[in-house]
Amino acid sequence: MSKDQAARRREAPRSFVILSLALLLALAAVQTARYWRFFPMFLGDQGWFLQVAARLSQGETLYSDVIWAYGPLSAQALAALFRLWGPNAGLATLINGLLAAASLLFIYSAVRSLLRPPDALIVVVFAAVTGGHMAGDLIRQHLLVYNQSVSWGLAASLGALAAALRWHGTRRSRYGGLLDRRWLALAGAATGLAFLAKPEFGVTALAAVAMLLASSRAPGRAWLTWLAVAGLVAALGFAWQARASGWHALWRGYTGYDMA
Repeated sequence: MSKDQAARRREAPRSFVILSLALLLALAAVQTARYWRFFPMFLGDQGWFLQVAARLSQGETLYSDVIWAYGPLSAQALAALFRLWGPNAGLATLINGLLAAASLLFIYSAVRSLLRPPDALIVVVFAAVTGGHMAGDLIRQHLLVYNQSVSWGLAASLGALAAALRWHGTRRSRYGGLLDRRWLALAGAATGLAFLAKPEFGVTALAAVAMLLASSRAPGRAWLTWLAVAGLVAALGFAWQARASGWHALWRGYTGYDMA
């Protein structure tokens, strides 16, 4: 077999994986357009979430003026879009669609750290088209979710795991050192965002990355990088919110979690 033939054989699976991922992202875009500006599976919490973001966009304060039992990330992100373009359910659908696409890519990245690209693709396709949630597949789980805190938390925790696994895969390579710390910093940022979205997703990201670092016998500087960035992102987010609502109202809302 010539070198050109061998190169083409190596490129074929890669091209197939790239095309398949593009088709999955296109499916997420089609589903987002399908559910544009309305929620086909009505849950009262969906309308409640929209009115929370609308009230924030009109100047009310989360936790003190508006009752809230999650992290501030999802409500403040949607409220920011409402301030720019006005209250519109389509903006909530757009965020959910983007987070669904991000989750698919994070799943592929995480599984790709452990399996060959074609095998990792099988896992992503399975997640994209099936699932145990009442909404069915992963994409619709994002789009039909009762509260965007779930979408943000799921995407952030998957991002933390994907970044940590990339660190695990590169730490023994010739690209170690600074690149290692960058992946750990990304894992830390995603962990912090998970806590700002929904507490159980923050705990999930924290536990998953901690177990990976422990099983890898990571040095102390690796733990420090990850935890420092996670703590910084979470602290900045909560401090920004507390500047408006006060720490007491923020803590009362965040710990008064609706599933507790």
